[in-house]
Order: sequence, then C-alpha cells, then structure tokens
Amino acid sequence: MEVRSLLVQLAERIENHKENAEDPIELDLEPEDAVDWEEGVEHLRSKTEDELYEMLGFKEKKIPFFVSEIDKDTDIGAQARENEDDAEDDESAVQVQKQPFALKWHQLVGVTKMIQRALTSQPVLLMDDVGLGKTVQVLALFTVMAYYRKFYSETQRYPGIWGKHRSVHLYSNKKLTDIHRNGKLDELRKGEKCYP
Repeated sequence: MEVRSLLVQLAERIENHKENAEDPIELDLEPEDAVDWEEGVEHLRSKTEDELYEMLGFKEKKIPFFVSEIDKDTDIGAQARENEDDAEDDESAVQVQKQPFALKWHQLVGVTKMIQRALTSQPVLLMDDVGLGKTVQVLALFTVMAYYRKFYSETQRYPGIWGKHRSVHLYSNKKLTDIHRNGKLDELRKGEKCYP
C-alpha cells in the first residue's frame, strides 16, 4: 500500500517538473582538456634498482624483515589439501617449491618516495592500477620505517641518502611522528595538547 502511494507521489512530481521546466537541461558531454598530470616520482625515473636500494641505505639490496623467497604455489586451498595429505601419509610429503621474492622497480620507487615524504612530514597518496603491488609497498614502508627507527636509535642518523637528515624523528613514544623543525617545536607542543 505504501509503495503505491510513493509511486503516485513520484509520478505527480515528475509531471509537475515537466510542466514547470522552461528549458530542457543540456549536458555538456565533450571531454575536458587533458590535465597536465605529474606522478611525483619523475626525479626517480632514471634510477636503477641498485641505486634505489642505495638511496634507501640497503647495501644488501633487500628490504629489511622481508623474506627472499616465497612459496611458488600460493593457493591456500591447495596448501590445505597438501597439509591434510601430509597428516595422513608422512612418507609422501610434498616438497614446496620456492621462488625468489624482491620488490619490482616501480615498487622500490614508491617506497623511496613514501619514505622521502614521511621524513619531511608530507602526506602520501599511493595510486596505481589494480594488481601492481600497493599492499606490498605499504608493508615495505612500515618495515623500512621500523628499521630506520632502530638504526636511528643506535647511530643518531638515518641510513641512505637521509643520513644527516634530522628534521623528523620517526616513531616517538608519544605518537607516530615527532616533528622537530626550525624552531617550531614549541608551536608543535602547543598543538599536542589538543590530541591524546
């Protein structure tokens, strides 16, 4: 009953709108001019993987805390079936094949840029197509930041090209970042009182 009432009201409003509309609505369906878009990593385009690892401060060409090999078959269902089979017959244990794992060049560029922005307290927007590894880049960012925190606590400097960079102290005990910049510490401390 209520649905009919709503449909009648809707039909009346549409009819009233048609009667009161002086000019039909025209839509501009012509595409806008292309926007001159910058990716923000143009300065890293000529860098090799080795150079990017060096910039990050990783001589061993590996992201800290990341494994260097992963299972070739990552089908969880297949792994569960293998585990069931192994439990039934230990003699027929299946050898899991491994494959090397390392970040791809574009992922290293993303991690390098995110670290740069984190160390200068700038926001980060990581945009890429589906399936190109944004999740692994964010995980790498967290592990690199954890490594940097430990490295800084031991050496009072950051690794890589940020060795003498002292403007940001990652991971203070109070909050994620504790910014120390050009005499603005008092101003920042006043702002801290607003946040738990």
